[in-house]
Amino acid sequence: MLSDLTFQQTTDPTQFDDIAALRADIWQCEGFTIQSLNKKGQWFDELDAVAIHWVIFYQQKLIAAARLSLHLHVKEIPYAYLFSNHDLPLTSPFALLSRLVVSKPMRRRGIAKNLDQLRIQEAQKHRANHSIVLAAPHRVNALKKLGFIGVGKPQLPALRTVHAVLPHTALQSIVSSSGLA
Repeated sequence: MLSDLTFQQTTDPTQFDDIAALRADIWQCEGFTIQSLNKKGQWFDELDAVAIHWVIFYQQKLIAAARLSLHLHVKEIPYAYLFSNHDLPLTSPFALLSRLVVSKPMRRRGIAKNLDQLRIQEAQKHRANHSIVLAAPHRVNALKKLGFIGVGKPQLPALRTVHAVLPHTALQSIVSSSGLA
């Protein structure tokens, strides 16, 4: 099945509208209310302009996306307050894995795992000392298999969230699972 997919890394702003629309559609279908949709029903935030994005196409249709951004301080990331209650051993630079979405009919085929692995490899390539992620609870075990370490849950039960950390070989990283990835 993965051989039928086209994986692309992109920083092309012309693809951002499609990525943001896919994100919004998938999250809303999962029952989440997104307060920050634009008038076109797309979900953007400040990291989209500076992040590295991956898109996956099946039969020329966008079916999955994810992004990675590099940071020097936790306060630079959206939802930084979710990490504030945890004494995380972050040293700069660190990577934030975020906004992973896979369309429902394409799930359970290893797409999310491949996107996680691509983003971890990219973080290592940029010499990130840690990787952090906010992820839905159902993703926690998969992230732990990739080396992430749970660091707790934020106090946001409506988001159904959890936190964790990932060591990159000699590096350490953090996974925060909060339904916001």
